[in-house]
Amino acid sequence: MENDGRSLTKWMRTVWLSAGAFFLTYVLALAGVLKLPDSITDVVQAFLLESSDVKTGVWIAGLFAVLLLSFGMAILVRQDAEKRVAKAERDRDDRVAKVERDLADRIARIEREKEAVQQDLRHTQRTLAQTDHLMVTDPITGIPNFRSWQRHAAAWLQTDAAAKVSSLILIDLDKLGALNNISHVCANRVLELFATRTYYSMRRNEHAFKIPNKDAPREIENQVEMFRHYAGGDEFCFHMLDEVSGAIGFVNRLKDACTRYEEEIKDTILKHYMTPDQVADYRLQFCAAIVPIEANVPPEDVMTTALGLLTEAKNDRTSRLLVQFGPSPARTLDQRKDEIDHRIKGIDAKQQPKLHASLEAESKRLTEIALKFAR
Repeated sequence: MENDGRSLTKWMRTVWLSAGAFFLTYVLALAGVLKLPDSITDVVQAFLLESSDVKTGVWIAGLFAVLLLSFGMAILVRQDAEKRVAKAERDRDDRVAKVERDLADRIARIEREKEAVQQDLRHTQRTLAQTDHLMVTDPITGIPNFRSWQRHAAAWLQTDAAAKVSSLILIDLDKLGALNNISHVCANRVLELFATRTYYSMRRNEHAFKIPNKDAPREIENQVEMFRHYAGGDEFCFHMLDEVSGAIGFVNRLKDACTRYEEEIKDTILKHYMTPDQVADYRLQFCAAIVPIEANVPPEDVMTTALGLLTEAKNDRTSRLLVQFGPSPARTLDQRKDEIDHRIKGIDAKQQPKLHASLEAESKRLTEIALKFAR
């Protein structure tokens, strides 16, 4: 439609200019300004004389020629204006298109840069997460290390559980040095098996802190947190949200578990590094120390006491387990049992039957556990 309109305008301009030029030529000829052949001049003059007065004809023809020329010029001016407008629109469209292309290129470049930054950020986050995991994970056993224990202790103080009494348990595996003398790989495999089995065979509310196995059961409330104390040693640290009595029960279950782990260690590890007699003589045992943590006391504050008590347990000739029973001077389970038995003698079973039965049950329980840790 636009091309058809332009063609029509061009045709009208040609017609108007041609007609105007034709009439202006003859008017000038009649007026004597323009010399044309006599035959053409005579014909025109005769035509004008027959239709009207020559002077009137000349004026009419001149006026008509001026009108034709005016229309032609108007058409020229309009067409030129339309060309200018069209060119301006094209130039504007070109500029807008160029700006849009530039903006699109900039946006695409920014998006690419944004994606690259996001990829770098994700890579950095993964690297930081991996680095943090390495920082808080023991490389041999895969369980949380002492740095993780420090973080746990600081975070635990901010929880409501810090207002309750808890217990710190330290254990030290026996004869690891002898295994190291045979093979470092053997000793590391024994450590790993003990640590991982302890992790994944705890009770539902006793699994360890930051379990690396995604398929392992998890609970919202952790009662026992487990850590390897030193990267190069064989000590393990447990933080139990319970009193000393509950901690003794936990250590007792761990002692029973070691009997099962011992058979697995002999069948899967030791037979590749030891003679049959050495394998038969091996026992998976540990020394342990239990220290209560009073309400709102930082767990790290009792670590020194627990380490000292663990050293005593290693050297004690009667028991592998020493416990700090609060203000009581007792340290072994036998000593604690003697205290309870002495208390039982001062209680009338008929007047206080529940207390008497409870103390007798506790005395019997301590006797059974003491036998397991007796040297």
